[in-house]
Amino acid sequence: MLVDEQLVEGAQVGERKVYTLTEAGRRAAAEATVTEHPQEKPRDHGRPSAIALTKSGVSLAQALAQVAQTGTPHQSERAISIVDDARRKLYAILAED
Repeated sequence: MLVDEQLVEGAQVGERKVYTLTEAGRRAAAEATVTEHPQEKPRDHGRPSAIALTKSGVSLAQALAQVAQTGTPHQSERAISIVDDARRKLYAILAED
């Protein structure tokens, strides 16, 4: 999803796929760190903003990059399983509505 949104890009490094933030991903991460004005009212009835979701995705991509760069093959396999499961759960959330 982050690749589709062009927030990260992947490159094959040996047997591993390494993900790095794109310029758009760095901008999104920077925007996500800006705190909201305290007098602003929550939008969308308290739903997390797109920026908060993007920030979470960027943080996930950074963790994945760390596993890809320094993890063992077994750790990488476990990370893939976790991300695949998370993706399925996210689509399940959308299917609830």
